[in-house]
Amino acid sequence: CPQEVKIHLCTDPGRQKIHEIEQVKMINESLADEYECYNFPSKGKGKKYLDHGQINDSSGRSRCKSIDCAVIQKHLEIKNFNQSEKIFLGTLKYIFESGGAQDSQWKDVKGFIKESNDYCNKNDNNYYFYAQLDGKWANDRTNELSNVIENDKRIFAGNSLEVVEWINKNIQ
Repeated sequence: CPQEVKIHLCTDPGRQKIHEIEQVKMINESLADEYECYNFPSKGKGKKYLDHGQINDSSGRSRCKSIDCAVIQKHLEIKNFNQSEKIFLGTLKYIFESGGAQDSQWKDVKGFIKESNDYCNKNDNNYYFYAQLDGKWANDRTNELSNVIENDKRIFAGNSLEVVEWINKNIQ
């Protein structure tokens, strides 16, 4: 059974954290050997935020929630993510149908992309950004995000399979 089907059928669609765990597993199963995806802590010390061209430990005036994960070289710990040769920071969302919470998640995705645009406009470095979007509602609307993404070399939005392909291509 494909992983995307398992995510939908085996979990409560309202429990976002379960989907995030599965999305990270999907990345790690297909990632280039020397890289791995790690979750940032969702609470307390170690949380990271994109905020108007910077990566911070506090949300400040950020237009999105905290960064969910980082794809970095395997030999590093998540606290040392900035030492990786290439760094891929991501937001993970599973949105199956529209509604209050799902609309809020979509707004957060757009905010993450706008913050990523700001970062790329102010910093010419080895940081890449992605929105990993699974679920029917999200997949039907991912193309809308091409109007929000300003730097398509360093920012990407797609489903899990597309994200892994994009990351592996950019690791080279």
